[in-house]
Amino acid sequence: MSDALQAKGCPHGSAVLIQDWRCSGFILLKKIDPTPGSVFDGKYSLFGGRCRPGENSEQTLERELREEWQDRTLIADVMRRAFAVKPMVLPAREWGGSYVFHPYVASATSEEHFKDWLTILLEEGAVKEGRAVYLSRHQLLEEINSPEKFLAGLEMMIRRHFDLLMRSDQRIRMI
Repeated sequence: MSDALQAKGCPHGSAVLIQDWRCSGFILLKKIDPTPGSVFDGKYSLFGGRCRPGENSEQTLERELREEWQDRTLIADVMRRAFAVKPMVLPAREWGGSYVFHPYVASATSEEHFKDWLTILLEEGAVKEGRAVYLSRHQLLEEINSPEKFLAGLEMMIRRHFDLLMRSDQRIRMI
């Protein structure tokens, strides 16, 4: 799928959804763009961005985190815990067309571990291009019902992630 889309000139991007060990809390990026009338300002996004020529999705994610975050130890820790999810085509509403999105999910190993990540990312100046925000599972489920609050169709990836979590929860209850 992505080879055919890339051959047509469809851009690719990688980003990470950060979650706690119970999948009940999430850290997202809230974009801040001082340009008057910006379509990006105030929208939710994930940490990541566009692939450069010759990069694979994991290389893109690591480069983007280095560009967006100040804390190198955090980058290494998140990259160790990030796992790739099935790529999907998303609409690029803000600039037209579509793109192939290579999502990753990084899970903290404990409550303390997640608090460490959150504390680092909430520090003033820790994140470029915006600020980190914490949303509970319930809050994020409510927010994805308003696609206009998210950049580039990312709510679709998050919705798919929640669908998989719900199916997993149901299977666990049946055992």
